[in-house]
Amino acid sequence: WFDGPAFVRPQDATSMEWFPMVAAVSSITCEPASPEVSVRFGWDTMPPVNLVLDQLETVVQMYDASEKAQYLAIISSIYDFLSQQNLDAVKESFGSKTVANWVWHGDGFTSIDKLILGSSIQDLRPYRYTLASELVAYRNFFIQLGAHEHCDSKVLISVLQDIHAKHTRSSQTPDICRTDLRLSVDILNELKDNIDAIGEEKADILIPIQTESKTDLQLLPIDECTYCDTEWLRQGFFMMDFKEEDGINLIHPHVPPATAEALEVPSLMS
Repeated sequence: WFDGPAFVRPQDATSMEWFPMVAAVSSITCEPASPEVSVRFGWDTMPPVNLVLDQLETVVQMYDASEKAQYLAIISSIYDFLSQQNLDAVKESFGSKTVANWVWHGDGFTSIDKLILGSSIQDLRPYRYTLASELVAYRNFFIQLGAHEHCDSKVLISVLQDIHAKHTRSSQTPDICRTDLRLSVDILNELKDNIDAIGEEKADILIPIQTESKTDLQLLPIDECTYCDTEWLRQGFFMMDFKEEDGINLIHPHVPPATAEALEVPSLMS
């Protein structure tokens, strides 16, 4: 792997024992050495955390899904090594690196704050990923570095905010808008069933609103939205009664009225 000189000083090489952890970023000895030689040149010493993280960054950049098994073996060795090091030292080393998406999720890599260790009712990809079954042994290690232990309301609300941020930054294709709208509604329906346990986080919930364009998905806070309840229709009012300058932000028709009511979205009659 390492694209370096063919010959180096003995003290600048690393033992074959550490091949999975540093082979792409350090010269490796060609053959196993005797204990005496290893001690003499420091080959018996484990590589520094920074060097192993350099290897991890290289693996992320080079990852080829068609060679998943080979890469997984290397990735697992790196996680195993890091999980046995001083946690503060690992956190400090990560802080000095540019690699953000270093957690393998089964098909690629994501950042530690987008990893959920428990199961999720919703498929939250690409906003959140569940722990790959091959990496269950490192569950506690990932928790210590900031992974979410459960897919709770806080996680779900943060996904709504991520969807909002993506569609605010740039226009998306109709397919992406439809997919994100469906996910947003599914999340709202799940939050509805646990609304009593959400507490102050309720103010951070975002709801899709009606728009005229299929490539325009907008989400707003609950108190900036409204919905057309049955009482409004019963009294003979219609949506045509509103003008654009009225500033009425109707929730998207895909959001069920029962969900809007449970989330305490202001109705047109309130």
